[in-house]
Amino acid sequence: MRVLRGDEDIPLEPGEVKRRLAKAGRVVVDVGTGDARWAYRLARANPSWLVVGIDPARDRLVEVARRTGRKPARGGIDNLWLVCTDIERAPSELAGQADEVHVLLPWGSLLRGVVRGEREVLAALGCLAKPGACVEITIGTGIWDEPVPAEIRDLPPVDTAHVRSELAPLYESAGLSIERAEPLTEAEWKALPSSWARRLAHGKVDPGFVHISARACRPRHRSV
Repeated sequence: MRVLRGDEDIPLEPGEVKRRLAKAGRVVVDVGTGDARWAYRLARANPSWLVVGIDPARDRLVEVARRTGRKPARGGIDNLWLVCTDIERAPSELAGQADEVHVLLPWGSLLRGVVRGEREVLAALGCLAKPGACVEITIGTGIWDEPVPAEIRDLPPVDTAHVRSELAPLYESAGLSIERAEPLTEAEWKALPSSWARRLAHGKVDPGFVHISARACRPRHRSV
């Protein structure tokens, strides 16, 4: 397993990975972490936790990766692992380890996977979670407002009815049981810990966000 720290990908020995996971008071995985600022703030506020940010876009991770490598007095922390990969290729060492899995405003193949209910993506999310652990997904539905970006024109717009009728059985078959699907209130979307959320909401009375709460009901281990 390799993590980004400073400007380098640092290998972690299997024994070290196992020790750190066992020692952590809570393991939180942020999938599609983007610039990793939320993951960093969460890790810094909870030093006994282990926070893992996963994203394939290395350039977006570098700024926070450099910050983690500083001395503690200058913001350095050692309880944030930044892993540069997509969810389908997440390190096998993380399988079944997360107390919480978060997907906040996904894009690209991750968005496609959660919106279409693609088995490979959903099973990979569930694979990270401990049995019964929560998987929290927040989707910005305002991205389907005109003009719709070319990348998502073939994707069905998401609302709670779509989640309950179309996505729930697909999630269930991939090992994720949807417990709730509801729009965020104004107070909730304003509190989203994401610079991307603020951009989506800019100038809109109701930018539209749907939150899906699921639980890992049949976690599946896989080789990578």
